[in-house]
Amino acid sequence: PLHIAAKRGHQVCVHTLIAGGARVDKADAAGCTPLMQAARAGHQSTVGMLLRQGAEPNWRNLQDETSLHLAAAHGHTECLDELVNAGAELNTKDAAGQTPL
Repeated sequence: PLHIAAKRGHQVCVHTLIAGGARVDKADAAGCTPLMQAARAGHQSTVGMLLRQGAEPNWRNLQDETSLHLAAAHGHTECLDELVNAGAELNTKDAAGQTPL
């Protein structure tokens, strides 16, 4: 449920689920975390909320992509700002050898 709420940018649901014990860095079958889902979808406020709740900005999915890779690939510059300010690594390479920027 947290992945879906994050992907859709439902901040109240994200907050409620985390307060109820949902793990902020739980990966789905593709290795993506709720933060990655929010970054891919361009939900800046949700990205910020998840980061403030302790989400790891440098988590890698099964393709070795980070949230920064996903936000950049979809043109979500506002999410990039949130992630960089939270310590996301700019030069991390994914499985294809690509950096986020």
